Amino acid sequence: MPDVEVKTVAAGDGKNYPQKRQTVTVEYNGYLDQECTKMFDSTFNRGAPVSLLVRVCCFRARGRARDRAVLAGPIDPSTGKPTGRPFKFRVHSGQVVKGWDVGISRLSLGEKARLKMPSELAYGEQGLPGLIPPNATLYLEVKLIAIH
Repeated sequence: MPDVEVKTVAAGDGKNYPQKRQTVTVEYNGYLDQECTKMFDSTFNRGAPVSLLVRVCCFRARGRARDRAVLAGPIDPSTGKPTGRPFKFRVHSGQVVKGWDVGISRLSLGEKARLKMPSELAYGEQGLPGLIPPNATLYLEVKLIAIH
């Protein structure tokens, strides 16, 4: 079974970890390569050519599995592009790909880390057309800034 690799860059408080269904706020840069040269998204650089789409797998509607995509992050009404704000989501509630849930659950409040997310826990064989290629391993630099 694939797993998310977590490498701590700066320790958090070591006490407060996200629990199931809590909302977290994170800042991150997302890359398609281990050298961190091919950025696909960033909470610091939103509005540059890419906006983050989160593919939620197997959304159940009337007993049938369906995929859906939702835009993650607030939109600036004047530009129609995502703003440079932190990313918020509910842990283990199906709002994000599994790799986010697994990786963020292992961080304590304030921790900065590098996550290596295998494609099976990210966007898999389908990828995210125009943004993330099929079978892509994702490399994330993240900071857990709040647990709500």
